[in-house]
Amino acid sequence: MPSFDGRVVQYPSLQNLRDYLSWRQVDCHINNLYNTTFWALVQKGGMGTTQAEEALKGTSAADKNEILFSKFGMNYNNESEQFRKGNVIYRDVSLRFDSRPVIS
Repeated sequence: MPSFDGRVVQYPSLQNLRDYLSWRQVDCHINNLYNTTFWALVQKGGMGTTQAEEALKGTSAADKNEILFSKFGMNYNNESEQFRKGNVIYRDVSLRFDSRPVIS
């Protein structure tokens, strides 16, 4: 079952924010490929969690894709994009400055 990983961040520039979001998307992909392979080994392959972890130690993304395809007939690229790449929710705020004096 997918889980929610939320953060509230504020960065000094749009470029910093873009870099951060790009990194998070790559991180989501890496983690999801590992978890998809891990749970396929456990739930469909009959391995225990310790066995599955050992089987995946030192594997590359290509290795994990091969395990999914050769053992379970699963093409990771056919998984929903929201799981492979993650989701981002953001709020776009525009500041409006009123030229009238503020009376307190």
